[in-house]
Amino acid sequence: FLGGKAEVDVDFGRADVLTEEYAVDVDFLSKWKEGLGRALHYADVTGRIPVVALIATQRADNRLLKHIEKLYTKKAVKLVLLLPQS
Repeated sequence: FLGGKAEVDVDFGRADVLTEEYAVDVDFLSKWKEGLGRALHYADVTGRIPVVALIATQRADNRLLKHIEKLYTKKAVKLVLLLPQS
């Protein structure tokens, strides 16, 4: 992911991916709340920009996606949504 290192130990946890710029948490869409918290923590302890990459295994509810996007934007967390091919 963006030339970063995977599974990097940080204070009180392990970031899924760290790049020079980003602290990334990768998880399934159903764990979007947990991902938000982890990304904010990883960003805080590393001084990087928080990112959550959410994996959708099936078509996602548009209302939920809009809610997630609104909240992540409010918290200044970048969102990468990985969708299944149609």
